[in-house]
Amino acid sequence: MVSLLIAVVVMAIVFDYINGFHDAANAIATVVSTGVLPIRTAVFLAGILNFVGAVTGTAVAKTIATGFASASNVTQGVVLAALIGASTWNVITWWFGIPSSSSHALIGGLAGAVVAHAGTTAFKWQALVQKVLLPLVLSPTIGFIVAFMVMVSLVWIARGHWSRGAVFVLLLLLGGLLGTAVWKADVLGKALASATLETRIVLALAVLFMIAVPVLYGARPNVVQGHSRRLQLLSAAMMAFSHGSNDAQKSMGIITLALVAFVSAGHLAPNWVPSSSMPVIPKVTETTRQGEETIFSGTGKHKTRVKVSVDDKDWCEAKVDENDTFKCTSKEKGELKNVSVSSDEVPLWVVVICALAIGAGTAAGGTRIIKTMGTKIIRITPLQGFAAETAGALTILGASHLGIPVSTTHVINAAIMGVGASKRVSAVRWGVATNILIAWVVTLPFSAGLAFLSMKILAFFGA
Repeated sequence: MVSLLIAVVVMAIVFDYINGFHDAANAIATVVSTGVLPIRTAVFLAGILNFVGAVTGTAVAKTIATGFASASNVTQGVVLAALIGASTWNVITWWFGIPSSSSHALIGGLAGAVVAHAGTTAFKWQALVQKVLLPLVLSPTIGFIVAFMVMVSLVWIARGHWSRGAVFVLLLLLGGLLGTAVWKADVLGKALASATLETRIVLALAVLFMIAVPVLYGARPNVVQGHSRRLQLLSAAMMAFSHGSNDAQKSMGIITLALVAFVSAGHLAPNWVPSSSMPVIPKVTETTRQGEETIFSGTGKHKTRVKVSVDDKDWCEAKVDENDTFKCTSKEKGELKNVSVSSDEVPLWVVVICALAIGAGTAAGGTRIIKTMGTKIIRITPLQGFAAETAGALTILGASHLGIPVSTTHVINAAIMGVGASKRVSAVRWGVATNILIAWVVTLPFSAGLAFLSMKILAFFGA
């Protein structure tokens, strides 16, 4: 079983690497197509920022590891089949230059493999609807609308359509914010110290946009072009960071799921593996009924959050205290059978190795999908690139903060369509856009089918 676990970890790293070069275009397509940066420089910087983004949090990884299937229904073979299905679909779409979603390929692969192994009831379909299908519709829509609004605002500002009074009020507001930040530096420092990194980045993007307004107001076209190129460097950096903060965590979650399944099955790690590198499996030690409430008590690893489920339905959550114990209360009703408990722990070595893999993959990214996103959907100008990347980064960072595994591909594609539609609807090449939309729709079922087939083949050989 150890050799199979190693194969799963290696395959997950390969998937993360493929995800890097497959989705490299998400971060750099616009900045390359506008000529702001040469492609080699862009992919190198994107690789570094993908790594930095990947190590900033684990909310999405926790969703992947515990949100779609219980450890009791997952084996090393299931995880391996999911990765094979997702990686195969990624390579197919990359070869044809179609910007499909690596995120949905992985989740679809996990669904197909779990169903092949344990039946349709073993997969949490409600979580698929809430965490995948709804964001599949909402995140591109939000990206499109935000990009459209940002682009229209920037064009109005650059053409001087906003009154000088409005710009003065905006400058006054910016000055007031900066003055307050200096005056209340101690309070602001404490607030930022407790805020997540994604929150700080969103605030930085908001300030960046406010600074861009007076700089671009009523400027000549060549001045707007020059400032837009500088602004696009910052927005592209934020886009690369946000991509790493969401996409690398999916591989972290799938490796953690494999480790949890390995430990839950009672297998012991080899002597050369440090015990701290394996997740601690929480346990329910006592269950009591008090009126309409059910209280679960148990043990786990300090500072982690645990989730108690009954018949694969989530009943309650709690945080493990300094004594390595937890207690959570549920008002759900039903027979207490098939009680299971899961943890959100993601080992540090998993975070680092996945961050390195997606960073290296991005640095090795090719030009196939970059051409589709940067030129075939719409010819991008630096100002449009800045608007699209700003909207995309805001949408993705918000999803990362909430632990929602959205598709960065969908978001940035929709944002590019949004800035194109702000000029005129016919500016977007809707034939190319339609092909991309079809790829979005078929990714989940196709990757699920490939994983289902892979699981049956692996099961035939005893995996």
